[in-house]
Amino acid sequence: MKSIYQSIRLKTLDSIPGKLAPLRDISAPAQGWLRIVREALGLPLRAIAEKLHVSAQTIHAFERREAAGTLTLANLRKVADALHCEVVYFIVPKDPKVETFTALAATQSGFLEHLLASEHSMQLEDQGVGNINDRLESAARQGDLA
Repeated sequence: MKSIYQSIRLKTLDSIPGKLAPLRDISAPAQGWLRIVREALGLPLRAIAEKLHVSAQTIHAFERREAAGTLTLANLRKVADALHCEVVYFIVPKDPKVETFTALAATQSGFLEHLLASEHSMQLEDQGVGNINDRLESAARQGDLA
């Protein structure tokens, strides 16, 4: 049963990294997104603070904490909403060469390394099968990646 759920989750997640590939090279500004967006919109701290019923110092602190990576996701969403923006949040494989979560699962379990070594040996004997991605998906469906 676990393998069915794992397979469904992997299949659902597999389309995400490819869609986000163009965004991988965008890094957060040193001052943080909140400050950059607020300033680009020409909004003073006070205007955002009033929308959230907090002090301007609180918004300033949120901006500093966002830049430092310590602002909670809930507070980031609140301030983004006050800016008429939304937070888009994803987790993707670190290695851009790992194109799917199925491949990531196979890499972490050692399955991919074994599969590639077997394929290499088979190719040396002119018996290579190919279709590595299809074989990974099949293994995920059968629960063989763990």
